[in-house]
Amino acid sequence: MNLGRTLVRLNLANTLQIALPTLLWVVLLLIPLLAPSLAQAQQQRVDVQLSTNRVSVDESVILNVRAYGMDKEIDYSALNANFDVTQRSSSRQVTIENGKRTSLVEWVLELIPKQTGALEIPPITVGSEQSRTLTVLVEPSPTGSNRDVYLEASVDIEDPFVQAQVIYTLRVFQDIRFIDASLQVPEVDGVVLQQLTQDKSYEETVNGRNYVVREIRYAVFPQRSGTVVVPPIALQAVVPVDRQQVPNSRIRTKRVTRRSNQIELNVRARPEGLDVSWWLPAKEVQLQSEWSEPIDNLSVDQPLTRTIHLMATGVGDSQLPELAIPAVENISVYADSPVATTNASEKGLISQQTNSWAVIPQTAGMLTMPEVRVSWFDTTTGEARVATLPEEVLTVRSSANAVANNVSQTDADSSQPGAQQANAETLADTDALSESLADNALDNTGQSGNREADQNQGEAAPLSNVGNQPGYVALLQSVDRWRNIAYGLIAGWALTLIGVWLWLRRRTVAVNDSALSTDKIETASMRFQRRAGSNASLASIRAACDNGDAADIAKALLAWGAMVWPEKPPTNTIEIATRLNSKVLEAELRVLDAQQFRPSGSVKTVASEAIPTLLKQAVDQYQAADPSDSPQNALPSL
Repeated sequence: MNLGRTLVRLNLANTLQIALPTLLWVVLLLIPLLAPSLAQAQQQRVDVQLSTNRVSVDESVILNVRAYGMDKEIDYSALNANFDVTQRSSSRQVTIENGKRTSLVEWVLELIPKQTGALEIPPITVGSEQSRTLTVLVEPSPTGSNRDVYLEASVDIEDPFVQAQVIYTLRVFQDIRFIDASLQVPEVDGVVLQQLTQDKSYEETVNGRNYVVREIRYAVFPQRSGTVVVPPIALQAVVPVDRQQVPNSRIRTKRVTRRSNQIELNVRARPEGLDVSWWLPAKEVQLQSEWSEPIDNLSVDQPLTRTIHLMATGVGDSQLPELAIPAVENISVYADSPVATTNASEKGLISQQTNSWAVIPQTAGMLTMPEVRVSWFDTTTGEARVATLPEEVLTVRSSANAVANNVSQTDADSSQPGAQQANAETLADTDALSESLADNALDNTGQSGNREADQNQGEAAPLSNVGNQPGYVALLQSVDRWRNIAYGLIAGWALTLIGVWLWLRRRTVAVNDSALSTDKIETASMRFQRRAGSNASLASIRAACDNGDAADIAKALLAWGAMVWPEKPPTNTIEIATRLNSKVLEAELRVLDAQQFRPSGSVKTVASEAIPTLLKQAVDQYQAADPSDSPQNALPSL
């Protein structure tokens, strides 16, 4: 038994001694083949890391995901339960060292928590590998002086009328540097929202902490009555993680989201019993009328232009009604399409509608243009009101008056010496004719008396003997001669009248041409006054000055200059003062240009208020110093 066991051991030992070298060689040959697989099995893993373990509910946290030894797609859908993934970026890196290949894929995910508390970041899957579970503590938004940035929203009225303007003011309080920032203004059903002006900046101390405040204003127009909710406006900003980090260096950042408070409006409907055909809720409505030439000395069929400006505060130009074209007896009125514009200021929208009517009087006399009425609703007092232009009377003279004046001039010309001599000769001929007829009449009368005496004696002269009497024959010859002279005089008078008519016609044309030239001079002057000095043309400049933004003021001034000088608009604000020849205005506009390049972007209050007044004064002085030196009836130069 023991001998058998001993033989088995000896055989096993001999077998191992023979097989061991062979097995060793096989293992040595397989190691190079198995090494890549073993190395790959060691490198395939997924690591995760958070930028911070504590954030507020409206701040982002960065999650870095690294996958080693594989090039697979990432699956982070499990994060959607507690986080919003706002940003995603990835990079791939492959290195080969001493024949060893190493690969790395990295994802950077920016997460914003949906709620407060200890939120779990579940495992992230890449290929067949998963990461470990992490936890982040989400705290409520900071309050009081602990806030680096926050938003406030307010309105000037909480119970407006439907379609009336509401001033919505958003203020951004900032005590941290913004690397990037943007506002997300929501779209609200049943609400029209329009930004009024560029944001303005100033400093304010809140709870002992200094903030830079950026104020932005919007005009809100609720389109339906009842409760209307304006949701919060969100600010998304990229800020440094470390407040003390040096600017312009490579810094770690985080994204913060701040939201304003929600605004609720109780919108009132149109008042019952309001008898208006057009609903125009505004703070102020004005009407202005201008004529292209004086209306107290017009002619029949003489066209002129009436311009009516409708201006309203607190409404958009689409809310302005179109003015009805009046039907006036003996006056033809033709209207152009109205031109509407809207300007924005801190106080809201200012809209203007310009209506141009061509007016042609058809008959002479005193013709009345009826009043113009625009019904509107005063949102400040809550009352219905009417803006009115009073009726205006046109004094129209007939075209015959001009001819009558020319005829009177002709009569005056006939008093010249040459004309008096011709008239004297004509009168002398007429007197000679009258004396001859008188003498013949006396002769006939004497003969008639003798004949009557003979008849009384019973001796009647026969009628056939009358033609043989010498006086009668002489009378007939004298009448024939003077009849021919009268016919010649009548023909001469007819030719004279024709000549006078032709002369009057030529003179009337010359007078009309002179009057037309005079009208053109007056029309050009009136046109400059209408374009440059009216309240309507200066309204946009006043609105921009109320806002105080230098760029807006310069833009309004250049637009005014293009309206006044359409043929050659000014290219800069200084050129406007140069054309108006106003040194005082030029000095203020140079201050305006200097202010445009300041960081604040605003003009001093005194300069802003002075610009419209100085511009109006310069326009008035320019008009007063520009009379027409040429006489109205001057002959054209050769």
